[in-house]
Amino acid sequence: MAQSVILEREVITQKKALVGSSPKRKEALQALRGEAVYTDDVEPPTKVYYVSFVRSPYARAKIRRIELSRALSLKGVAAAFTGKDFENIKLGYWMHHKGMKEPVRHPLALDVVRYHGEPVVAIVAENQYIAEDAAELVEVEYEPLTPIIDPLDALKTSEKVFDELSDNVLFYDEFGSKEDVENAISACDIVIEETLTNGRTSPVSLETRTHIAWYDGSRLTIWASTQFAHVVRNYVAETLGFPENRIRVIAPRVGGGFGPKSSIFSDEIALYAIALKLKAAVKWVETRTEHLLITGHERDQIHFVKAGFTKDGRLVALYDRIVADVGAGATFWAEVQPVMVASVSIPGPYKFEKYAFEVLAVATNKAPWSPNIGFGRPVAAYVMERLMDIAAEKLGLDPAYIRRINLVRKEDFPYTNPAFVVYDSGDYRTTLDLLLDLMDYDELRKKQEELRKKGKLIGIGISVYSEYTAPPSRRLQGVLGWEVGGYERAIVRIEPTGKVSVLLGTQDTGQGHATIFSQIAAEQLGVPLEDVNVHEGDTDSNPYGFGTWASRSTATAGNAIIL
Repeated sequence: MAQSVILEREVITQKKALVGSSPKRKEALQALRGEAVYTDDVEPPTKVYYVSFVRSPYARAKIRRIELSRALSLKGVAAAFTGKDFENIKLGYWMHHKGMKEPVRHPLALDVVRYHGEPVVAIVAENQYIAEDAAELVEVEYEPLTPIIDPLDALKTSEKVFDELSDNVLFYDEFGSKEDVENAISACDIVIEETLTNGRTSPVSLETRTHIAWYDGSRLTIWASTQFAHVVRNYVAETLGFPENRIRVIAPRVGGGFGPKSSIFSDEIALYAIALKLKAAVKWVETRTEHLLITGHERDQIHFVKAGFTKDGRLVALYDRIVADVGAGATFWAEVQPVMVASVSIPGPYKFEKYAFEVLAVATNKAPWSPNIGFGRPVAAYVMERLMDIAAEKLGLDPAYIRRINLVRKEDFPYTNPAFVVYDSGDYRTTLDLLLDLMDYDELRKKQEELRKKGKLIGIGISVYSEYTAPPSRRLQGVLGWEVGGYERAIVRIEPTGKVSVLLGTQDTGQGHATIFSQIAAEQLGVPLEDVNVHEGDTDSNPYGFGTWASRSTATAGNAIIL
């Protein structure tokens, strides 16, 4: 009995020590030694051909002629493909919302190009150098057209990015009563009316998009630098009409995700289709130029905002008309979601009652939207924080003070914001007070005034925001219209050796999953941290999961491990 009590105490002590501690990352040494295997390091057990894409130098043009003879005559070139080879393949959508149009898109441009960098021709060769040389020999005759670049112009013009659509508005939504909100704003002591623009950005991961696809006549095996291996398998099966049970997706070490790798681009589908056509292994490594040209483009929103405050600084009502530039149709998994997320995230951590918005997601001749770290929330935070700063300046209030008096109070939780998003818990005021204490805010303000008198200017910036993560299936499938779930599964297995295997459907892209999930499992089972091995990124061996995005992995997969 005494021994069992001692053992119990040891397990309990260990449980308390693991989650919340900061052990050395289990995967770090492998990376430091250069032993980590990324997709580009994978060597399939067969001959591998390399792919290079010919991309459009125009944002908008008709394709009049494509001449491949010189490229095909180059020694080492195996094949070349154009849009006509894949005209029966249509890129699908996983979001189906009643307000969203779904224009037809193909793996390679067909008859027209709609953005600078759109893939037009795919060259397949024995090595990367020959593929790139052959791509330069391809002759494409274009008839340039005037591109539609400004989303506001896209709303006015009769010219269309997608000819089959009636206009350039791919998605329209509205929420609340504009009339009621504007009446409330008009009655306020101070009215702010601003146009706030957040430009287009592209996150840059150390590893660019990299893919290998091998069809051996029976199974299609894909090695991909992706944030969601199972979702890739689903989408490829649906888009190419290939049996899902004959597709295996493997995600080796991923060198950064930041959103774009939770998407599937047209050039990637082209690569997979080429593997099926050739019954061979083909590989494509995105260049940094290609990455900057088309990958991860997002934000790009214009907010026409009206807000009303009381004279003591309290926000009463806000109306936001949002025009989002989604480019030439957004990529799979992004669709128009970033602006939808932004619209309901505008209220942020602040408490007020009257809110309404109008959303227009507009097509232009820019690269298609794809997921970008933050996925709409940084834009929302920018809009609200600018309003707080402008109101503070107009009312002569301290920027920290105006934020503090508007924050949702601890006793208000669970709190439903004006856009009906539920915040489960929080203590925003205490958190802000802690921040102000840590930065010695009052002393900084004094120093700022002293330096100003001497002609020296220093800025003190404050920003607060709230982020909802790990959206549940009900929200994804209901409000957002995604045909996906918000759950994760875990298999926790005690091996004959006594070691523990944890199999997950999430994907580490640099967060440290091998360490984090080992901590959770080891704490629950009372075993040493080093005895736990975490496995992700293989659809043949890991349970189905929706991957890593929206800061969801620890909340979903971590709880699955505990259950």
